[in-house]
Amino acid sequence: EEYSFPSAGATFTTSQSDLVAYSNSARPFSGWTDPYKALLKANQWVRQDPIGGTRDEKPVIVLMTDAWASQVPSNISSLATQIKNSGITIVVMAIDDAASVTALKGIKVASPGAYFAAADYATLQNDALTYINSMTNVICGPADPYIDLSPEITSFEIINCSTTPSATLNYTITNSGTGNFSGTLDVAFYNGNPTVPGTQYLFTESVVSPSITAYGGTYANSTSNAALLNAGTVYAVVNIDGSLAANAVPLSPTLNGATLTETEDNTGNNISTAFTRTNGAGCIPYAHIDVQVSNSGQVCDNQLIYYVEVCNIGTAD
Repeated sequence: EEYSFPSAGATFTTSQSDLVAYSNSARPFSGWTDPYKALLKANQWVRQDPIGGTRDEKPVIVLMTDAWASQVPSNISSLATQIKNSGITIVVMAIDDAASVTALKGIKVASPGAYFAAADYATLQNDALTYINSMTNVICGPADPYIDLSPEITSFEIINCSTTPSATLNYTITNSGTGNFSGTLDVAFYNGNPTVPGTQYLFTESVVSPSITAYGGTYANSTSNAALLNAGTVYAVVNIDGSLAANAVPLSPTLNGATLTETEDNTGNNISTAFTRTNGAGCIPYAHIDVQVSNSGQVCDNQLIYYVEVCNIGTAD
């Protein structure tokens, strides 16, 4: 159950007296052995930032369980993948019966060396505490710098529709990570949501050596690729090359395995929101009335029947 600190309440604390009270308190557990729900709730808690902007370190979840194989659902790996793709590290400590559970093993699921089995719980406790103490020396030290890129389309306009049309799209890339970004920046563009089947890939814009500083640094750029002329709504996706066969639509919402820069922790925000094209100079919407007249020839009662079709082929009512 969530612990309520004496002075800080149900939040995180920097008070030494709160930490002393916590270390001396009984931390009750409620419910039963349910590692899936434990991981789900831990994910919800670790995302809280009640004092905005104060949590700069990479979040870590330690999942310690003695679950039997029947208590570990097969979809726990899918949940863990979603959490890890959002930039959170998961450490699995499997003790007692859980040390032999296949679903908790493997380098993509659990942490090498964090399996504990012993003849009694005293030994289990000592082994686990020794491992935790060695682990916290790394977790609580300086975090490795990481990047966290997110795109935003700021304008999309077409001009000179009746002569030589051209479309211009402006976009901004923000780095919310703790490390500076350098190297080649790739931004892929689509004519719809790239996570939905049927969306068409348009092109990839590659920018060589832009500098995007950490903690909210931005980079703005513009493109006039000809593929934009036939797109009414556009999405931008940063840090992928959409032309690669492995990145064919539909993309995973978290871009699992699709990103080019491996040091990016959170790829769940790499897809922009939709942006609709506006009509600029020479592309003002207009109505164009087309009239077609035909006749069926003279009929038996000497009447001539005319058919008149009125059609608006313009871009406005």
